Amino acid sequence: MDEQGVRYLESLIHEFVSQGKTVLAVHHDVTAVRRLEAQVHVVNRVLVDSGEHSQVLVPEKIERLFNHYSQPAVSASNQSEVA
Repeated sequence: MDEQGVRYLESLIHEFVSQGKTVLAVHHDVTAVRRLEAQVHVVNRVLVDSGEHSQVLVPEKIERLFNHYSQPAVSASNQSEVA
């Protein structure tokens, strides 16, 4: 999606939120998520972190998340690798 499309989509999200609607979006662009100023749930096969974007999207957590990609995901319930 080009920058104009991204900005349009962001404006729609802000409009829906201002109307009291809940918006669930899947995004891979950390910078774009920061602009939304929203509750964030970081998922990499399992829930990694959750909270306000200003608490979750901090450099040390982002680094840990991207370093996490090189490690197999492990299920908390049975400690076995998740494919």
